[in-house]
Amino acid sequence: MGGAQKKIQFGLLFLLSFSFSNVCIASKKPWLVGIRGYEAKTQSYSETIESKILPTKTTEFSNGNTFVRFLKNPINQKLTLYIPNNIEDHDDLLMEALIKVRTAKTMGALSISVHFESESLPSTFVLKLFKISGAESYRIANQDYDFPEYQTKTKNFKKKFAIVGDTNPSLRDTLSKQLNIPVIQESEWNPNNKKLSGYNIFYVSSLESPINKSFFDTLHKIYSTQSKWQQVHLISPYLPYARSDKIDQFGITVTGRLTADLIEGLGVKTITIVRPHAPQSVGFFSIPVFEINGRETINKELKKLGVSIIVSPDAGFQKDATLYAEELHLPLAIINKKRNPLTGETRILGISGDSVKGHTVAIVDDETASGGTLAESAEFLKKHGANKIFGVVSHLAGNAQKAIDSPDIDLMVVTNSFNITQPDISVLNLGFEISETLQSVFSGEKKTPLCKTLFIRRKIK
Repeated sequence: MGGAQKKIQFGLLFLLSFSFSNVCIASKKPWLVGIRGYEAKTQSYSETIESKILPTKTTEFSNGNTFVRFLKNPINQKLTLYIPNNIEDHDDLLMEALIKVRTAKTMGALSISVHFESESLPSTFVLKLFKISGAESYRIANQDYDFPEYQTKTKNFKKKFAIVGDTNPSLRDTLSKQLNIPVIQESEWNPNNKKLSGYNIFYVSSLESPINKSFFDTLHKIYSTQSKWQQVHLISPYLPYARSDKIDQFGITVTGRLTADLIEGLGVKTITIVRPHAPQSVGFFSIPVFEINGRETINKELKKLGVSIIVSPDAGFQKDATLYAEELHLPLAIINKKRNPLTGETRILGISGDSVKGHTVAIVDDETASGGTLAESAEFLKKHGANKIFGVVSHLAGNAQKAIDSPDIDLMVVTNSFNITQPDISVLNLGFEISETLQSVFSGEKKTPLCKTLFIRRKIK
């Protein structure tokens, strides 16, 4: 018994000593993290301030999202983020920097300071982004500053509504017509236009590639004009970074929560989104969120196409695929896959549920970028006797070229959550489904926080 206790005690001491050495709690030198592409400057700066460089890994996913992973733990460390010149002109690097600040905060850094290489003051927009992300101070020309406290202005309520945003004209114009609310053109949209003062704005923002640039353009537009408006309701069908909804490995943060904080922190009062990849990401917001599932729009098209069976491309989308099948009164099949945890590659093991032989198949999914998963699934279904195959996704976060080029897919069907202009894709208009929800909010048919706290209840003709 005594021997067993000694072994347990030794094991605990070993784990503790390993943990302490891993996080370097006793380290007196501050830690420095840099931005990709500026490794030489980061190394030189670390020697100047006598700091240790924190190793990180940064990559871009096929959908344009930036991925950051810390390879060591900065817990209880003073961390400095070194920013090269003109980061405002490099959206991917700016997003990388913001994610690194949030990752350091998530992993328990004692303090986070941003050191700008430039001797000129960054814009208040960029400073606010770093503040929201979790940085506590910044340095310019060897002078340290604390971030100022930012407050969102609130004005007296006015019964004036308008729709703005030029990134998706078809969606914007449909909402304008259905809601009977005028469109404000881009040429009129600026902070000095006194005619817009006090308006309640529905800002339609369909992100496009490159995602980071489109996202920051949206945030900057809201930030630069928000003080002139009564409030901004963001209609952003595609929620960026919704895939990053949990910490499933060492050294990362929940970037989906970061994007929600950025949206809220810049003054957005409510948001409408369409079927985020991770439904729980709606919980990242503290403002009212209106989630449109898009199935009403898609199901109408699937009926027209004569679809006779619904197929989920993997077990992860099975719940949603089941809802499609139940609402259309159709059978369901699920493709079973196995993912390699090291490479991320998947291998199809088989199919469960109803047979696809002789059927007109709809492979439904929430999002695709390259179309690779759809093409792979369609090839498998064709070998199992499927007659016609449609690839159906809510969000086309890329060009889906692999699916379009696939000889096994007869047609790609997507919604206009993005502004799609490709002629070889069937694009469905979400404007009618979104407007139904917003109409019910205004008329008071649904009791929501939006009705009670933000917008006046009024009947839309």
